[in-house]
Amino acid sequence: MKMLLFIVLFFYFAELKAQNFYNEINKQIIYSDDILMSGSRRLSDVFSLITGWNSYTIDGFRWYTNTSSLSINQNQNWILLLNGQRYDLNLLSLKNINSLPVTIDQIDSIVVISSPQLYNGEFTENGLISICTKAPQEGFSIHLGYSTGNETGDPGPYIYTDSIFLNVEELGPDHFTSISYRGDQFWGQLNLISQTHSATDTKIFIRQRGIQWKNLETCSFSPSLILNLKGLGGYHQLITSYSTSENISFLPRSGGDLIFFNPAGKEFPVLTSNFHIGLNGNYNLNQDSKLNYKLQYSKNEIKESDDLLTTDFDWNNSNLSANLEYSNSFKSWDIAFGSGFEQYSLKSKYLPSSDKINLYKFYSIINFFTFTDFLLQVNSMLVNIDNHSSFKVRIFSHWQPNKDISLKSSISYSERMIDEDNSIWTWSLRGYDYLNQNGYDYSFSNLSQNRRQLFADLSVTTLIAKSLILTSGISFNWFNDWYLENYQYNFDETTFILYSPTRIFGGINGNSGLLKFELSNQLTETFHQNFSSQFRIYSSGSEMFLEELLTLPKYKISYKADFEPFVNFSLWTMITYISPTEWMNYQNIDIESNGIYKHKVDGLLIWNFAVQKYFWEKKIRASVLFENILNNKINYHPLGAYFDLSIHFKFELLLDSIF
Repeated sequence: MKMLLFIVLFFYFAELKAQNFYNEINKQIIYSDDILMSGSRRLSDVFSLITGWNSYTIDGFRWYTNTSSLSINQNQNWILLLNGQRYDLNLLSLKNINSLPVTIDQIDSIVVISSPQLYNGEFTENGLISICTKAPQEGFSIHLGYSTGNETGDPGPYIYTDSIFLNVEELGPDHFTSISYRGDQFWGQLNLISQTHSATDTKIFIRQRGIQWKNLETCSFSPSLILNLKGLGGYHQLITSYSTSENISFLPRSGGDLIFFNPAGKEFPVLTSNFHIGLNGNYNLNQDSKLNYKLQYSKNEIKESDDLLTTDFDWNNSNLSANLEYSNSFKSWDIAFGSGFEQYSLKSKYLPSSDKINLYKFYSIINFFTFTDFLLQVNSMLVNIDNHSSFKVRIFSHWQPNKDISLKSSISYSERMIDEDNSIWTWSLRGYDYLNQNGYDYSFSNLSQNRRQLFADLSVTTLIAKSLILTSGISFNWFNDWYLENYQYNFDETTFILYSPTRIFGGINGNSGLLKFELSNQLTETFHQNFSSQFRIYSSGSEMFLEELLTLPKYKISYKADFEPFVNFSLWTMITYISPTEWMNYQNIDIESNGIYKHKVDGLLIWNFAVQKYFWEKKIRASVLFENILNNKINYHPLGAYFDLSIHFKFELLLDSIF
């Protein structure tokens, strides 16, 4: 029946006529200049620039994020793309964007999709972040970068340096080297990135008793190679990368990673690695049609570190995927349809045998007009795993009655199987017995084959004045038969260890509604300001669903401005207020920990300020970021660190077109 509905939708809308006109809803594009002026030094810093998502961190290095309509405290199922290739950074329930082997200065733009739709062969029911890098300058170029920083008010100390300051924490340092060459039809780029982060905050350190300092420091090394060829009838790109926290002999510091594991309620020192190789591109069949293709393989691994207190992690997850898409532009309508294959596999001593999940998907995109000022788009996708299927469809419309006003609407219905998540719960249902064998009590209850989501969104954009744009919108989410992770942590005041049975409850239903406003103003050619806000105006559903919504801020307001008073010199500031959150899984720890941990997180007022300056004909770029100028105690999570006033320095040597 689902296949029949898919075919009917496809051929019905393929017959309608349209002009080639397109604009999106819930799509934010963050450009290179915005990122550089903000003083961002790591990829995770851009989360603060995304208006429609919520994010939190426990240690300041690994960030959890999700669209404003979904809980962050569950699996990180949002999609991450680099130059069109999907990066499967699948380490249990953590997707650390800092493992991506590119640097801030290499980013051309970041596309953020917050509502369900088809994008580059992926259905974005849990959101998508697509990072596009710049092509290097012609000839041979070298870029070198260094960043470091300090945080006040932290117990520190500078444990890895010659100097010791009791209340100053070292942030970083990070290094990167990029070597590139660009010719007429070809360009290539080699990147070498190293990052360092120390988890020395008291709230983290006290639950790591008996673990050596060196194992509380994360050191990662990420080499990558990007090759691009324009020819052979189209455009082709090869990306290969390897990111690891294992010991690298030529680096001055030992490796290691620190992963927070929900069932244990604490971090574990481990060794992690990610390998990726992918090929994507297109062939131009004629002036109006082309074939797009993707073939990629990735492997994510977690191994036990040398520390004897570490839980015996054993996780080797591989993902193989291929996608082929045909697109054609006619005089009055556009069409694309494609198919894909994905294979997830897990090798572990906790699995009876190496198991595989084979996923097949078929999809179509139709754009058409009924009038010159009206666009209607239909996306549909069918996914099949082991003779079980899920169906996803989305209808988008854009009406622009005049040049000053634009109305957009979107409605989507999607089903998702638990096997599509490729998570620890996916594999536990298939026999992965790590939890039981390491003393973690867990169980599943009332899981259904498919969980369902209905998403509706209405947005109005108005040109109030020549340089003043107002966008307002309202969205509604309906969830049916979802599953949620549930913990009721208890605290052992002797060992400072939290423990809780893990319960995965299915059959969770709920509804939520959001109201959004954004005001953008180009006051002068060199001064731009932006105000954005979102408010949760409605929620209902199962008790567990409502408790999970409490972990999301009820409202979030931010103001951002950038100013270039002189050539090659810029000022940037951002003020954000995030309303309080409540984490019912931790409701017992307030009294049990004598106030060290609290299940309610206070509202956050964050004020950041950055200065950027170019020197030597733009061959040197320097930036300083003052984070949390008000020196508030910033805390995102009941077990998370407090972040005080910090200062970040970044220096880059940009030697373009040397020869």
